[in-house]
Formats: sequence, structure tokens, C-alpha cells
Amino acid sequence: GQAHSYKFGSLCHSNDAIRDQAIRHNIDVIETGKALGSKSITVWLADGASFPGQHNLRGALQRTMDSLKIIYRHLPDDWKMFIEYKPYEPNFYSTVIQDWGTSYLLATACGEKAYTLVDLGHHLPNTNIEQIVATLMMQGKLGGFHFNDSKYGDDDLTVGAIKPYQLFLIFNELV
Repeated sequence: GQAHSYKFGSLCHSNDAIRDQAIRHNIDVIETGKALGSKSITVWLADGASFPGQHNLRGALQRTMDSLKIIYRHLPDDWKMFIEYKPYEPNFYSTVIQDWGTSYLLATACGEKAYTLVDLGHHLPNTNIEQIVATLMMQGKLGGFHFNDSKYGDDDLTVGAIKPYQLFLIFNELV
């Protein structure tokens, strides 16, 4: 196990030692990935707050950005970084990377090898995911997908099981 707990965040943590441990873990993942022939790393964080005042929202986002930039600097030249977002879970008041715009902001701040990863189950009900896809494509920041579906939250249902037409509209943007 690791020496420090991520109970109150990892890359966003206000404690330097905990944040450094999380950064080091991601760098270790890159090293393991290189040995396995991988060409990318996906960063999804459970970082957030369960109630107002638990952490400073701007501070948490800034520390996350700074941490991601350090990890990004360790990417091999032919690698990509995918930054995944999620509006809630495990925290229900806020998550540090709560939406595609925040992921895009962080990816842009990191550099040209960083992209937004779209998980179809990580959206609030009735979100126009195809518009998100179109915008990210237009900006050259669409990194990929986790294809699944949801009815109530991040249900991880079979893709197209609940909203097959939405899946068609997403693919329509891709072509």
C-alpha cells in the first residue's frame, strides 16, 4: 500500500506529501505502461468534496492542474494523456473535474498530447453529448470514449441500451 490516504483527494490534496505520492503513482504507471508497450495514460480522479466548505474549490482545481502538468512532463514523446471527467461519485457536492469543460481546460493547460476522454455514462440526465463531442473534435481535444449507457447515473449499462438514438447522433458527429 501507499503511505498516505487519498480520503480528502489525491492530485488536488492540500498536503504536499499526499499530492506528491499521487503524482509519483501516475509516473510509476507511465513507467509500467512503457514496459508493457502502452502509448497512453487515462487520469480519472475521485477527488472532490462531500459537502460545502470541505475544500477550497479554486485551490483544488489549481493543485490538480499543477499536478497534471508534472505528470504530463513525464510522458514519452509518443504518448497521450486522457483526462476523464465525472459530475459526481464518489463525492456528491463537487468533483474537481466535474465536466468536459474542466477536462478541456486541464488538457489545454497540459499541452498538445493531453485530451478529454468522454465516458457516455458520466453526464447529468439529458446532456447533449453529441454537442460535447463536436466541440472537442473542433478543438482537436477529443481523446476517446468509454462507451456505455446510463439511466440514473453512472450505471455502466451496455452502450445504446437506454439511449440508442443518442449513440447514433454521437457517431454521426464522428463521421
